[in-house]
Amino acid sequence: IDKNIIAKTPERVSQIKNILNTESKVLIVGDPGSGKSWFIDNLEQEVKNNYIIIKHYCYTDLTDSLLKERITSNIFFGSLLAQLNKLKFVNFNKLPNKYASNLENLNKVLDSVNQPLLIVIDGLDHIYRIFEQNASEIREDEIQIIEAISKINITNYRIRIIVLSQSISQLNILSDFYKFKLPKVNEKYIKTLLPKYQINNFTIDNETLSQKINAKAEGNPLFISYILKECKKNNSKNTFDWIENIPNYDYNLKAYYSYIISKFNNSLDISMVLCCIDYSVTRKELEEITKKGDYVKEQLQALAPILHNTHGYGYSIYHESYKRYILEEVEKKNISIKQAVLPNLIAWLENKGFYSNIKAYSFLLLYYIENHDYQKIEHYISLDFLYKSLSNLFPIQTIEKNHKLLLQAINYIKKLDKEIILIQQTQAITIFEELTDDTIGAFLLASKEVNSEDSVYNFLYPNE
Repeated sequence: IDKNIIAKTPERVSQIKNILNTESKVLIVGDPGSGKSWFIDNLEQEVKNNYIIIKHYCYTDLTDSLLKERITSNIFFGSLLAQLNKLKFVNFNKLPNKYASNLENLNKVLDSVNQPLLIVIDGLDHIYRIFEQNASEIREDEIQIIEAISKINITNYRIRIIVLSQSISQLNILSDFYKFKLPKVNEKYIKTLLPKYQINNFTIDNETLSQKINAKAEGNPLFISYILKECKKNNSKNTFDWIENIPNYDYNLKAYYSYIISKFNNSLDISMVLCCIDYSVTRKELEEITKKGDYVKEQLQALAPILHNTHGYGYSIYHESYKRYILEEVEKKNISIKQAVLPNLIAWLENKGFYSNIKAYSFLLLYYIENHDYQKIEHYISLDFLYKSLSNLFPIQTIEKNHKLLLQAINYIKKLDKEIILIQQTQAITIFEELTDDTIGAFLLASKEVNSEDSVYNFLYPNE
C-alpha cells in the first residue's frame, strides 16, 4: 500500500467500530481491489487504544518468501500463539504441551486473556489460489485455516475477531460470524485523492473529473487508482476522450486488463516475466531478460497504470489481481508460464554471477529447484560457500535461505561428500544467531574496504 496516494475512509471504519461493540466475530467481505487491506490498517489506527491487536496474513504480496507457508494451518496457529506468547497478560503455563501449534492450545490461551484483544485474519481467499498453484508441495489437509477459524471458541467477552476475504464458497462454514459487505467508496473519496496525484478536478460541459471517474469505477478503490494514473499519463485537461475509452468496472477488472494488453497486440511476454519474479526489475533488466529491446519500453508505458515503479529498483505488479488475470490468459493458451520464463531468468542471473549480484544470489538456486536442475545446484555445495557469501556481504537471512535450498537439493543429488559439507555448514550457520552487535560492527568495518556502500546497506537492511 502506497500511503502517500491513498485516502482514509472514516465512514467504513466507523461502521465496523460500532459492530464490534455488539459482535465478537465479524467477517468482512470485499471485491478485488475494494481496499480491504487499507481498510484494516485504518481500523487498527482507530482502535489501537482500545485493543491489543494480533494479526495473521494468509497473503501479503507477490514478493513474500513465505507465500506457501502462510496458508498452512500449522503456521496459522503458530503465528497467533507466538504473538500471544509475547503478551504478559496471557497464561501459557496450563497448556499440556506449550510448544504445540494447534487449535486446542489456541482456545485455552484465549480463555486466559484478561485484556481487550482484537484478532485480525486477512486474505482467506488467497489460500486456495496458492494451494492450486503449489498442489505438488502442499497437502489439502494442511490448509484448513477457515475450518480452524470456525472452531475458535470465543467465550471470553474481551476478545473480538475480524476475518477479511473476497467472497468464496468456503466462507459458508463461518455461519456464526456477523457478515459485513465492505461498502463502495464515493465521489468524496475521489476528490480527496486528486491532490495526492497532483490532478485538478477540472470540469467539461458541467461534468467534473471526479464525477466521471466515480461513474466509471463504480466505487472500486483499485480501479479509481488505475484511472487516476491513466489521467496522469494522458495529461488531459481539456477532454474526457481518454476516459471514455476505458471499459467500465467489472469484477476482477478483467475488462480493464484486457484493454491494457490490447495496446500491444495482447503480447504477454513482459507481463509473464513480472508475474514470475518476486522482486522489482528495471527496464534495462527486462530488456536483458526478454531480449525485446525498445519493445520493452513500449509495453512498460502501456502497463504503467497497473505497475509500481520504485526509483532505483524498477517495476513490479501493483495488485495481485493482474497477476491472476495473466495466469488465466496464459492457461487458456496452454502455455506453462514457468517453462516459458524460467530458462530466460536462469540464463540472465547466471550471466550476472551468483556471488556478484544480489538478485542472482537471492533467486538463482530457487529457480534451479523450480526447474529441477539439481546438477547445477551441486556446484554451489562447496567448502567456500559461506566464505564467499559473507565476504560479499550478502544478508545473513539470505545466506540461511540458500543453505536451506542446498539442503533441499541434496535429497536429489545424493552425494556423501556434498552431504558432509552441508552438515558442517549447518553447524556454522547456527553461530550467526549468536553474533553480537560489536562482532557484526567489526566485520562490517573490516569489509568496507572491499565492498560498496550498497552491499553494506543490503547486509544491514535486507528487506528494504
